[in-house]
Amino acid sequence: MPSFPATNNDVYCYLKQSLEPDFDVVSDPQVGYFAQWLFSYRILKDQQLQAELQGDFRKIPAGSLINKAQGIIRNLRSETSEAQHKHSSQKPAPNRTAALPIASRLPPLTDSRTWFSSGRAAFAWLLKDAIRPRRVILPTFICWSLVDVVVQRFPNIQLDFYSVSRTLNKTYPVSSNADDAIVDVHYFGHKSSAPVESISATVLEDWSHCPLTESPLSPTDQRLRPGSDGRNFYRFGSLRKAYRVADGGFIDGLFNPKYESDAHPDAWLRLAANHWTDLREAENMLDREFRISDISSQSLAVILKTQPQLAADRRRANNSYLNENLATGNALVKFANNEAPLLHGRRFDSEDERNSFRHFLADRQIFTSIHWPVHEHLKQRQDTIDIEDALWLEQHTLAFPISDHLTEQQMEQICDAAAEWKRAGASRFAIRSTG
Repeated sequence: MPSFPATNNDVYCYLKQSLEPDFDVVSDPQVGYFAQWLFSYRILKDQQLQAELQGDFRKIPAGSLINKAQGIIRNLRSETSEAQHKHSSQKPAPNRTAALPIASRLPPLTDSRTWFSSGRAAFAWLLKDAIRPRRVILPTFICWSLVDVVVQRFPNIQLDFYSVSRTLNKTYPVSSNADDAIVDVHYFGHKSSAPVESISATVLEDWSHCPLTESPLSPTDQRLRPGSDGRNFYRFGSLRKAYRVADGGFIDGLFNPKYESDAHPDAWLRLAANHWTDLREAENMLDREFRISDISSQSLAVILKTQPQLAADRRRANNSYLNENLATGNALVKFANNEAPLLHGRRFDSEDERNSFRHFLADRQIFTSIHWPVHEHLKQRQDTIDIEDALWLEQHTLAFPISDHLTEQQMEQICDAAAEWKRAGASRFAIRSTG
């Protein structure tokens, strides 16, 4: 259900969010200046009046309108099953191509994407208000944040997993139900094959590792986009992976979420950071607590002025340079020519070799990452879920930065450091703390 209204002033939105589209909630405001205190709210079904609230905000006690609205909602909701209820934010976009009056105030223009403060916020909103699945099925090779969203925010949703091999091939569930949701991740920008048509679940395509180069849904498209085989399909993602921004997430398509209040302290800290420790603390803050809120204006401005094609070309060039010149380990992913790599993944023969090289690079101010440590929730279920390859990926792979703001000279620095490490004895190097 929508958030409880804070004041009488929020009641009209609360009614619309709680009752539409099963009912029509309309207002009949007085026109002219100084008429803002008068209200008239009507709830209709099949053009028949079901309930009405009228009055003067100056003459009603605090909270009294909220109590009346709740009573109306309880009475009307008993007539329609909650299982059949769809949130008003899922209604198809109104047809605004029809003739509009000549007026200075018209419905606002909308974008073809819905923006959020983070990828996990977008994912959580899909689960909470758009899909409401009985079960979520994640890959075994997955970022902690999506597991945490389900475990912490949706304890009543069943969480299952499907296996991903050490070569990043996926074994999707052989069957599913219409009230399931399957998350499909494009690892490091490499687009995976879609789940087979026998799977009837809603598909959630995690686009976090890809730039926003493909055309999104048109604002006039239906909000529940079906896949080619008729299944419900959503594309969502984090924007901090592919863009150099303080916050950001998105869902393709036009939605109208009721955002949670958010001061964006983690984004503030990222913008104020002058050392990597502040950036790490900002990540920790987001991991501890996130809200389903809107993106900040600073981040959105950066995303909109980024030239995605130029960024993709630079990342392809950086990835190719490491493919051709990095003299240790082996490339984890072979990208297609039209794909824009997010990171250059490398696999090593042993965990010791990988860790030694990683610390050697860190001592030279070259910082890599491990994608991803296996979540504790998944480890606790390894008797029933095959996580062997996910553990292997955690222990044997390393991700190198190839962002579009990095130059070929910096890629050369990485390769020169790798050559130095090999000449000096490679995995026999003692691992030194980077502090």
